[in-house]
Amino acid sequence: MRREGARFVRFAIGALVLLVGASPVRATPRATNLSQSPTESGGAVVAAEGSLVVVAWIESENLTDGLRATIVASRSIDGGDTFSAPTVVAALTGFAAAVDVKVSSGVVHLVWLANSFTIGEPTGVDYVRSTDGGASFEPIRFVNDSAPAGIPAMAVDGSRIAVVWTVRGVVYLARSSDAGSAFELPVTAAEGVVDGTARTALTASSVATVWIRRPDAARSVVERRLIPVSGSDAPGVVAEVASTQGAIGELVLDSEGSSVVAVWIEAANGSHGLTFARSVDDGMTFRVAPALAETAGIGFPRLTIDAGIVHIAFVGASGRLNYFTVGPESETPRPAIKLGRKASFADLSARDGVAAAVWTSGFGRSSRLEYAVGDVASGPGKAKRLTRAGDRGAGAQMCAEAGVAFAVWTEPVGETRDVFFARVGAPWAR
Repeated sequence: MRREGARFVRFAIGALVLLVGASPVRATPRATNLSQSPTESGGAVVAAEGSLVVVAWIESENLTDGLRATIVASRSIDGGDTFSAPTVVAALTGFAAAVDVKVSSGVVHLVWLANSFTIGEPTGVDYVRSTDGGASFEPIRFVNDSAPAGIPAMAVDGSRIAVVWTVRGVVYLARSSDAGSAFELPVTAAEGVVDGTARTALTASSVATVWIRRPDAARSVVERRLIPVSGSDAPGVVAEVASTQGAIGELVLDSEGSSVVAVWIEAANGSHGLTFARSVDDGMTFRVAPALAETAGIGFPRLTIDAGIVHIAFVGASGRLNYFTVGPESETPRPAIKLGRKASFADLSARDGVAAAVWTSGFGRSSRLEYAVGDVASGPGKAKRLTRAGDRGAGAQMCAEAGVAFAVWTEPVGETRDVFFARVGAPWAR
């Protein structure tokens, strides 16, 4: 009954938008409820390749002696026009966190952190794949093997996969060179690292892993290590990317071909700066640019690279969401564009000539999700509404692919939250 009512309300709202939606500023994209579940849906992520779009999320059930999670996915093979019924990827004996999804060469890759059913202790870095475009999924592979488990970060490029995580100051890296059919035993990439800061990227010749070292009394340091894609238990030497006398946090990493790009936040004397670094030699050396932005507060930095253009977004003072690009041969950003205000929890994606961002605007019950989409040359355009104020949409993620952008998020429906999907940008209007 709750689901039928929710569908009727959303249909009525959609009809009203079609009747009065002459103004593109007031209209919202058509949203599809993918989960429609009696349990709590959360942690939604989206990935796409061509016309294949895959959305994954976690269904959580609060039982008498703990949480139990089920990893679920739904796919579209027509660019987001229609979606399959949710497919159970893995029914876990405990709960899960930090699910991530990638699609490359038609193979769907999923990774997450599994936790104990009763005590919540991390038990495994779980990986599954689908070789039929998300129609079915193979059994779970435990890529951490006997190493302790932590929140994973995954990079995929064709048949190459790298999964990195940090536990008690140690960075572990698991690699596959056969599209996830098998993983090598994890190697230790670094020690003395701030937990949760390790990021990995696949370059033309290696796995570049970057992290923030635990600060000492003198300085904070960003470091990197280049590790072969497979076969070596003796990774390359650790090299310093940058250091500062202040604090470093919120490291973000991406790569394209031989380019590796990173941004992070530096804080000192009550001021925050956004620092950008680029490597054009597979991560061997980095050029660190002067602070791209300095303000009393910076948060939620996001970064992606497409066709050599680096796209960066961050939330600055007074909740202003700023966006700018850095050209292929430059460390100097183009003038910043203000995308939104009272912003938080931003996400950013650029691919195939499209740049798109999504974020939460406002606070509490009056908050809503907003987005902006544009071409990579000029950047995202004017902010538009993704949800209405009061819908309490949250956790939005964005993915650009094949000239269009896709957004996923959660909204309350009755007593639980469901996962919603929308195709945004010009193709939505067709």
